[in-house]
Amino acid sequence: MPVKHWLFPDGKSPVKTKLWNWSSNFVCGLAGAVFKVYLAMLRWDHVLNGKRLRWVLVADEICFTSKPLALFFSLGKAIPVIRGEGIYQKPMDYALDKIDRGAWVHIFPEGKINLEKTYIRFKWGIGRLLTEAQQCPIVVPFYHYGMDEALPTKTPYFPRFKKKITILVGNPIDFSEELERLKHKMTATELRKHFTDILQEKLYALRKEAEELHKVRKAEEPHKEDS
Repeated sequence: MPVKHWLFPDGKSPVKTKLWNWSSNFVCGLAGAVFKVYLAMLRWDHVLNGKRLRWVLVADEICFTSKPLALFFSLGKAIPVIRGEGIYQKPMDYALDKIDRGAWVHIFPEGKINLEKTYIRFKWGIGRLLTEAQQCPIVVPFYHYGMDEALPTKTPYFPRFKKKITILVGNPIDFSEELERLKHKMTATELRKHFTDILQEKLYALRKEAEELHKVRKAEEPHKEDS
């Protein structure tokens, strides 16, 4: 199944590519101003510079269902992935190319919105991007907690203000030495699984820290108001 609306420049037209880059700067900056999570994590000069902001993998059947939506999310540097099409589909190739060019690619490793907050096996596409990149990328794990209170996943779907969101950023992870050591001992499938499992373990450990930190911050909130 092809992506419904693939609107990324192919690099063959310099004029179209420049226009897309300029529009992307505007949309990314606008998104950064609206969603304060960006502002909490990045400096303004990063938020307003679309070239430095992340690419992100999103669900094609949610974000690319029409040309207007596809245009908006394309300019927001969202790459549409078709669920069920595996790790070798065109959008994954596109994301891998961005990593090879030194770009920041953001991934939701569970591959879905985790409404029940259960533990879900990470998608092996993460392992592919990590093990097949020309140069092993640095992984920066982070976990946010409380987003569903600010942007509810149940009706009515409108933002709530003055809600506390906890964002915990882990230490950067460099897998290059381990990948170099194992790539001649494991098959491509084994490598993907191995590194996906490691990332899942590390991110879920970070999740526990974020949950505890969020509870502490919530407990301290009334005391701040009283002081």
